[in-house]
Amino acid sequence: MLEATRIEWLKRYGADAVSFQALKADLQWWVDRSPPDGSGAVLAYQPAGGSWIAVGTPLVDINQRADAVRRFCRAARSHGRRPVFIGIEDPAPFVGCRTLVLGLQSVLKPSEWAATLGRWPKLREQVRRARAKGVSVRAVDPQELAAGRPLGAAVERLRVEWLRSRAMEPLHFLVDVDPFYASAEHLYFVAEHGGQ
Repeated sequence: MLEATRIEWLKRYGADAVSFQALKADLQWWVDRSPPDGSGAVLAYQPAGGSWIAVGTPLVDINQRADAVRRFCRAARSHGRRPVFIGIEDPAPFVGCRTLVLGLQSVLKPSEWAATLGRWPKLREQVRRARAKGVSVRAVDPQELAAGRPLGAAVERLRVEWLRSRAMEPLHFLVDVDPFYASAEHLYFVAEHGGQ
């Protein structure tokens, strides 16, 4: 499946915060055309051991998600694999599946920023401190982050340094920090201090 087609499926049907991770190059795609109308579903997954680890919920219309979950499970089992879904946010399509809550997805609501600052004095202090030190934030064009460009190299150094300070088992499609893939689909912002 071509990347442009994947992006369209994600924009149309992506339901989970991890949905965008499906664009990672090393993932495989389950493409299902089972329904009579041929609409089917798609889902990125990673074979690992005896499992097919799916990235979120199948990409399909909300009314067809539960059927797509069952079809993916059947497909995995027909290949001798156990179906596993990681990063789902709506449990409704997974009725009948065993679940294990691993964590909660944070939610950013820009419309509530002023109220959030009002409730958290420590956060207000951090914002004040950043302004006092001359930290500024600006939007960045993806071309500015291209390989060989100074800002791209600086972000890559920061990424490597940050990852070295954290230990995490490799579920690269889910927890890897790769700000450069599908760059045309990202919004980039950079905080700078003194030109750095």
